Amino acid sequence: MAFTKVASVVKANGAATSYAFTHGLTILEDDILVLTVHADTSGNTVGAPSTGTTSEWNTAIDSVDGIETTTYASFWCVSDGAEGSQIGGTLASSQSHSVIIDQYRSDNHPVVADAAVSSSSGASAADAVANSIDVAVEALAIAIAGADSGSRTFTAVDNSYLPDPPSTIAARTLGTAYRTFTSGGSTGAVSMTLSSANAWNAFHYSLKDGDASGGGSSIVPIIDQMNHLDGGAL
Repeated sequence: MAFTKVASVVKANGAATSYAFTHGLTILEDDILVLTVHADTSGNTVGAPSTGTTSEWNTAIDSVDGIETTTYASFWCVSDGAEGSQIGGTLASSQSHSVIIDQYRSDNHPVVADAAVSSSSGASAADAVANSIDVAVEALAIAIAGADSGSRTFTAVDNSYLPDPPSTIAARTLGTAYRTFTSGGSTGAVSMTLSSANAWNAFHYSLKDGDASGGGSSIVPIIDQMNHLDGGAL
């Protein structure tokens, strides 16, 4: 299988204008890193990782305002193997926030963007549902969900996504899960279950083997102009 999960690191920070933290990962050249931030309060701007890294980071979710005054961002890179012990970036305004770094490895290169990001949100509910996306042959699909809470976690995920329960953190509730696909097509929706019902946001995008063919389309970052998501697919 082209993609394998290596590790995840979660971190909660109080109000600050940066999200740098010591990750403790052993990162090899060509590892794929996905860094996702959930910050309190809408209208914030989350910068791509810029400290402790010289890799070229790509933006998938570009400081999107979520339901009930939250901000989400997600970035990915193929590591140049020179990451420092801390990886981080900036927040335009000082807010509490959570960060997850997911580390993957691939036996195929290059790795490139695949499916356009899907986005969804909802009022108080037990499940955050990421809409289906169309992926390519040899794809890594990444599901992200968050809730406007400082106490909820995600306790389960469906559709054969892993890990189950997802990688999750309660302070500015955030969770991530993934699934690898060896053939192109629709992923189906992905539900991530909250420990208690809450307003939620969910996102779904994919990366692929750049030498494979079939399915998918280039990622178009979701940007800040899409403020205050209304619960439907974008």
